[in-house]
Amino acid sequence: MERKHVCILPSAVPIEANSASPTSSRFLRLPHPRTHQPALFLPYSKTGPASESPDALLEVQRISLDADKQRCWFIDEEAASGRSGTHASSDRTLTIAALDGSLAMFTPFDPLFLAISYLSTLPPHFTSYADVWESIAQRPFEASGAAAPEDDAGQFVEDLTRFGHLDLVRERFAAVCDSQDDSDGSVLLRYSASKALTLLRAKVDALAAPEDGIFGPLAATEPGEERKPELDAAATGAQAYTAVTRGLGKEDVGSGHGLSAEIQTESRQKYAIEVVANYLPPPVAKELRQAYEFPALKAYLSLVTPNSVVLNTTYLPGRGSAKLEGNGSADDLGGGSAAKKRKLEQSKGSRGVEALKKVNTKGMKSLAELFGKQAAKTTSAPGSAGSKAASQTDKPSAAKKKKTASK
Repeated sequence: MERKHVCILPSAVPIEANSASPTSSRFLRLPHPRTHQPALFLPYSKTGPASESPDALLEVQRISLDADKQRCWFIDEEAASGRSGTHASSDRTLTIAALDGSLAMFTPFDPLFLAISYLSTLPPHFTSYADVWESIAQRPFEASGAAAPEDDAGQFVEDLTRFGHLDLVRERFAAVCDSQDDSDGSVLLRYSASKALTLLRAKVDALAAPEDGIFGPLAATEPGEERKPELDAAATGAQAYTAVTRGLGKEDVGSGHGLSAEIQTESRQKYAIEVVANYLPPPVAKELRQAYEFPALKAYLSLVTPNSVVLNTTYLPGRGSAKLEGNGSADDLGGGSAAKKRKLEQSKGSRGVEALKKVNTKGMKSLAELFGKQAAKTTSAPGSAGSKAASQTDKPSAAKKKKTASK
C-alpha cells in the first residue's frame, strides 16, 4: 500500500503524485544546518520547468500527531485513510493523499544557512569551489546529542554533491566567502565570518522592522498617545507572529502603550535573533547574539520582568519549544516532543498559583505562625479554668485537715 500525504506548497512547484518524469523535482536529503539531523529540501525553478536550473529552495517539514492520537483527512467526500487514489485541490494546496492525518509543509528556504553551517567548520584556507564541496561531502556529520551510526557516515554524499552543483547554491556560498584569483584563472574561496554575520544581522533587522517585518508597526510610545496607524496589508505582509506580539505585550516587554520605541525595537530584535538561530550552528548563533547589546531592554527588564518567557523561548521547527541560550544538550536543542511539553504543563499549577509563587513575601508572617499562635491561646484557656477548678476542689480537703488538727 502506497504511503499518502497532504502537502501545502507554492503553486509554482512542478511536483506531481506518482511522477517519475525528468521534469519532476528531486528531493535532497541534507544535514540540518543546526542539528545535522537529516532534513528534506526541494530545489525548484520559480520561472520555468524543473528541467531548467533551479533558482529556489524549499524546506519540507511534516506536522504529525502524537502516537496516542488518530486523525485522517476527508478529501472530495472521501476519507483518505488507506486508499490509493490521488486528489487535487486548489493551486495553493496539493493533495497527493492522506494516511495518518499529518501535514507536509513546503516553505521557502535560504541556502545561505546551509552555506554558513557547512563552511564554518572547514579550515580557513583559500580553496576552489569543487574542493570545498569535496571536503563537505566527505565530512562526517554528527547529529546533536548523538553520533551518527558508522553505516550512515556517507548518507549525505550523493545529495550534497548534487546540491553543490546548483547555481543558486554557488551564488549564496560566494556571498559568505572571501575570494581571490588563482594562477590558472580559477576563483578560490574562503569562509568569512564577518560577511556571514553582516548578512545574518540584515535578516534579524528585516524580521524586526516595523514596516514589513513579522511583528507589525510599533505601539504608541506614550501612555496617552493613540496607537500608531496600521499600515496597509500589502505593505506589511502577513504577520506570522501575532501570538508573539500579544505575548510581548502581555509581559510588557515589547509592545503596549508607554514603552519607548527603542525598547520595542530591541525586544523584537532579540526574538528575531532566536528565530534566525534555529538554522545556525551553536557557535555562529552565539556570535550573532553577542553582536547585539540591547542596553535599553536590559535596563527595563531588570526592573520589570527579568525572566521573560517570550524573549527566552522560541519555536524550533518540528521540535517543540526550547531555550536557545548556550550550546546545550539535545534537550536544549529542541529534542522534546509534544507529549513531554503537555506533561510539563500539566505538572504546573494554574496561572493564579504560578503568579502567587512570584509574590514578594519578605516581611510577611507565614500562615503557620498565625495559626500557631491562635492554637496556643486556645489550648491555654482550658488549662487556666482547670487550675481554678483544681484549687476549688483542694479547699475542702484543707478544711478537713484543719478540723482534724483541732481535734
